[in-house]
Amino acid sequence: MKPLKISLAPLAHYWSKADTLRFYAEARHWPVDIIYLGEVVCSRRHLMQSQDWFALAQDLRAAGKQVVMATLLRVDNDADRHATEALVERAVADGLQLEANCFGVVRAIRAMQGQSFVAGPSLNAHHEGILSWLAMLGASRFQPPPGLPLDVLGALQQRRPAGMQTEVSVWGQLALEFNAHCFSARDGAQGQGVCDFRCQGEPRRLPAQTGRRGAGLPLAGENCVDMFAHVPALRSLGVEIIRVQPQAQGMAALLKAFDGARQPLRFGVESIAWMGQSSLH
Repeated sequence: MKPLKISLAPLAHYWSKADTLRFYAEARHWPVDIIYLGEVVCSRRHLMQSQDWFALAQDLRAAGKQVVMATLLRVDNDADRHATEALVERAVADGLQLEANCFGVVRAIRAMQGQSFVAGPSLNAHHEGILSWLAMLGASRFQPPPGLPLDVLGALQQRRPAGMQTEVSVWGQLALEFNAHCFSARDGAQGQGVCDFRCQGEPRRLPAQTGRRGAGLPLAGENCVDMFAHVPALRSLGVEIIRVQPQAQGMAALLKAFDGARQPLRFGVESIAWMGQSSLH
């Protein structure tokens, strides 16, 4: 059985350009095989320009990392669409793989004819039909949505299309701003267009709930996906890649622990259970 690879998810936080560049300079030396780059949360964030991300990609590839260019979770207007198409064209020209996080991006990638892509978790590949359809569209790897029960993932693994790889998020806070109505802005009684970039700097802990009473989503800073204890089970299911979310501190130690895959970690946050009926929808 091949060893699991470790991937570093795209940066969901809005850090300064200096902090972002410093983070990825350190990532050159971490035990990660795949690094996702690019803005995924909000097209209004411009401290890192497209050329900055592609320069980082070149640097990280020189360090022996596989780089995947991530894309926005929502492409809502013509400006976003044109920017996304330009990013896709540049990534293909540079020989970089792409992560599609919405079907508008999938269409842009398909226009490149023959270009494969990674299906991000927001494409919601939670059953065999969606997974087969994504493979037909060109997906070579998929990420199940957060909260998918481990037994459901196991069944999906048995039926996934030939050649399709699986990547599972195993650690980290997931962003709350994956929405046309930014929650950070609304928390400050502001519209998204005049948000004053409240998401910048240290992440704040905003609780979220589904329509079910008491069913918390693993999207806010209060909760942290923690699948460390289940890494052996993921390997036995044939998962190829485990995915870790960036965080401001402790990344080297965290990744060293996942590299060893021995003891479960707790950093004083509430864990999200993924086993059986503990799924969150």
